[in-house]
Amino acid sequence: MSRSRFAAEAAPVAAWVLASVSAVAVFVRVAAAEQARTWLDFPFAGVDPTASTAISIFANNARMLLGVVAGAAVIQSRPCRAMDGDRSSLGVLVMSLLDTLFVLVAASNIVVVGAALGAYGGRMATAMLPHGPFELAAFAAVLTLYRRARRGPVPPQQIAFAAVACLGLILVGAVLETYAGL
Repeated sequence: MSRSRFAAEAAPVAAWVLASVSAVAVFVRVAAAEQARTWLDFPFAGVDPTASTAISIFANNARMLLGVVAGAAVIQSRPCRAMDGDRSSLGVLVMSLLDTLFVLVAASNIVVVGAALGAYGGRMATAMLPHGPFELAAFAAVLTLYRRARRGPVPPQQIAFAAVACLGLILVGAVLETYAGL
């Protein structure tokens, strides 16, 4: 599958994430902005502009991203792979567990980011720039990879390419968050 087609598949995932974050933000803004500010208690002090900060941000995001890449690889493995159109019992169990894990992680991130945007408004939106779009693109792409792996075979080269590309995006995001935050 071409890279442009992969990007075209990732765009609706990114749009879904943005729509979900926006829905949470609107709800929090209308119903619980003050409570969310108390709960979140963001100081907006910025981050320490050092290499160790960038490495820490990168490592945190890489851990989540590589977990999804590993999930895509696992459901492609022989014990989990679909045979004659049906997955083995082990494959169904593993895929169900991974689906649940990834949905919970995505949902928790959507709720926290949406709550922060609803609570702090433009101040939070500014704090998420310029790194936020790079992180969104990386996570939308890796979730697209996982979705594709759920549906059928994905060549190992595509899994590797997607992993490297997504790691590159979060590396750029980590550097921007550390050194170019607005």
